[in-house]
Amino acid sequence: ELLLEERELNVIFFFHPVEKKNNEDYVKATKHYTSFFKNSSKISFAPAGERTDTNFNSVDLAVIPVSNTISERLFSGYKVLIVPFEHEHFPIANSTYSLISANNKSEIISKCGQFLQISTEEYFRKFKLQNYRFSSFENT
Repeated sequence: ELLLEERELNVIFFFHPVEKKNNEDYVKATKHYTSFFKNSSKISFAPAGERTDTNFNSVDLAVIPVSNTISERLFSGYKVLIVPFEHEHFPIANSTYSLISANNKSEIISKCGQFLQISTEEYFRKFKLQNYRFSSFENT
């Protein structure tokens, strides 16, 4: 739905290492994720040999399930929307991470729209994430 509304929005999938351990798994994953989109011209897939963390600057907002990539991306100074499907106790209620999490389709659409409308600086300020960034350690 968000892709239909946002003409300028493109999605890049960065697969988990298990989804790209060999060509067969990579192809299977691309077919799986493509099936969720009516307009597949707006989606692309990072090459199997590329690491997610070397491409943080490729996207304005990363939508991530529970993964180390959440902390790595925040530390590097990039926006995240956490979708903790099948993790009912994560994040902890009323925690900082809960402010940047979505637990259902309508929250994902709403928060993606909200997060994409604000700058990275505003995102970190608004959700009290400044201390999660590497830059908070520069003067210590």
